[in-house]
Amino acid sequence: MSKLYYQRLDDILEFLLKQSSPVSQKKIIGVFEVSDRTIRTDVNTLNELLEDTGAKIVLIRGKGYLLDLKDRDRFHAWWSDLTEQQTVVSTTTNEERQQSLIFLLLTHPEPQTLDDLLDQLYVSKNTFYSYLKNVRNLLTPFNLKIINRPNIGFDLIGSEFNKRQAISELLIKKNLHEYLMDFTPVETVLFNNINLKKLQQIELASLAPLSLLDSDYFHKNILSALALALSRNKSGYRLEGIPFTLPKLEKNILATVEAFFAEIETEFKVLLDQNERDYFIYTLAVNFPRLVISETNSADLSELAYKIADDLLHEIKLCSSYDWTADDTLRKDLVSHIEGLVNMDLFRNDRINPLLETIKNAFPLAFDLSLTHLEKIAPKYDFYLSEDEIGYIALHLAGAIERNGKETIRKQKVAIVCGSGKTMSKLIEMKITRKFADSVKIIGKY
Repeated sequence: MSKLYYQRLDDILEFLLKQSSPVSQKKIIGVFEVSDRTIRTDVNTLNELLEDTGAKIVLIRGKGYLLDLKDRDRFHAWWSDLTEQQTVVSTTTNEERQQSLIFLLLTHPEPQTLDDLLDQLYVSKNTFYSYLKNVRNLLTPFNLKIINRPNIGFDLIGSEFNKRQAISELLIKKNLHEYLMDFTPVETVLFNNINLKKLQQIELASLAPLSLLDSDYFHKNILSALALALSRNKSGYRLEGIPFTLPKLEKNILATVEAFFAEIETEFKVLLDQNERDYFIYTLAVNFPRLVISETNSADLSELAYKIADDLLHEIKLCSSYDWTADDTLRKDLVSHIEGLVNMDLFRNDRINPLLETIKNAFPLAFDLSLTHLEKIAPKYDFYLSEDEIGYIALHLAGAIERNGKETIRKQKVAIVCGSGKTMSKLIEMKITRKFADSVKIIGKY
């Protein structure tokens, strides 16, 4: 199982680790049975991965390659950490090999020949082309194309912005649990040229005034996008711009963000140009639309959100046995959520809800009520939501269903302590309350 991009990189590094003197390129070619060009490409890739690890592969004229360990302890700590990680890009199953192909195309700046790709994926030519067809389909929604240039190789064509979106959705967010809990093994390799723990510490401290921990998923999106931007920036990838109208942040929020940029530049020795700053602001606004200055008068916005929430509750009352028109908690939650959605609509971007299938399965009634009645009132306000956003609305209704259920006495008081954040803790609360409604009272989530 490979610890790096693909197995041969592991093998070459381990081979060089065992050598006490330089090894000729000819000998390495003989050991690994690949071309000299492939060896040069692999060595360049390894040196990119070894940056900031205390080691580098150097070519000594007339002698060959040598792994130069400037800081043995630092290198072995890095290598041990990778050994403990799960395989990042495994090549065991067809799906994993396709993931490997996506990884290679998105993380290599130069076109790759068919022979190089076959060597790295360990597949036949026919199998490779079947994978290529599927990968092309996966990349199409991101406006990315794979071009086979004669005598040059396969090249991925598209904007840097779209490549970052594809890396995030196709590689990083494959396992929601891993994604929410910490940096995933894929992120560890993708962002190996920056100190992720330091980045996390700075982000948590510097952006604390923005209260981003209300949602574990959206907060992780911010942290992951920032790590991706810094890593790509340090590797020489340049962002050409943002293909959306950039939202405006409140002055005090913008001041906090600017101070954060300054600290990041100092700590990571990078220069964040305006495009990179815009990328972070865009990502922040998409995940936390409440931070955006609305072009609509705030009073008008609040009134509109209130009317939509009120109509939703009255539609539900009219067509079902649920009357939540007097549930002030639900009304307040809905108004706040809808205000954020109206703000987000200013720059036309739909969020993905990673909990959608969980919500549908765990709270089918709440989801059905949300979907059915939001569709009814949508034409009145020109307020149309995707299923992903309806899933978030359903969470509020699910809470109301549990909260307004049968009242009992002598319930055990229970506190929920959840390491994954408030979104997941809310799901846990609802599940516990549903199963033990007669015997448990939730007193808090931490």
